[in-house]
Amino acid sequence: MIDVGEKIKKARKAAGLTQLELARKINMSQSYIADMERSRHNPSLAALQLIANALQVDIAEFVSNSSEIQETGITNDEVYLLQLYRSLNADDKALTVAMMSKLVPPKTRYSTSTSSPIIRTRKIAMGG
Repeated sequence: MIDVGEKIKKARKAAGLTQLELARKINMSQSYIADMERSRHNPSLAALQLIANALQVDIAEFVSNSSEIQETGITNDEVYLLQLYRSLNADDKALTVAMMSKLVPPKTRYSTSTSSPIIRTRKIAMGG
């Protein structure tokens, strides 16, 4: 599994910032930054975006595994969305699927294959 906290810590250090400096930049407490880096708290999407902006990195860097992406063709954004989806409770997952299905053209459906550790999603024409 991807260690988001470790990636936040690595990016923060690469930017030459302390936890306190990052916390001040994004208006959060230093203890919350420390807890995220130690994986005691999972950051929200909003928190990850603030951190990514402050550190001038793409938010996908926190949740992607580049070797898996190269092997499967899954993009950083798709990995990030999968991580977010997995963090939802059952009701929120159902709501998310319902909302996403409204965005997909009616003549298209999606099928999942679990032939690898990463769920691959491919578009299949209706009736196919």
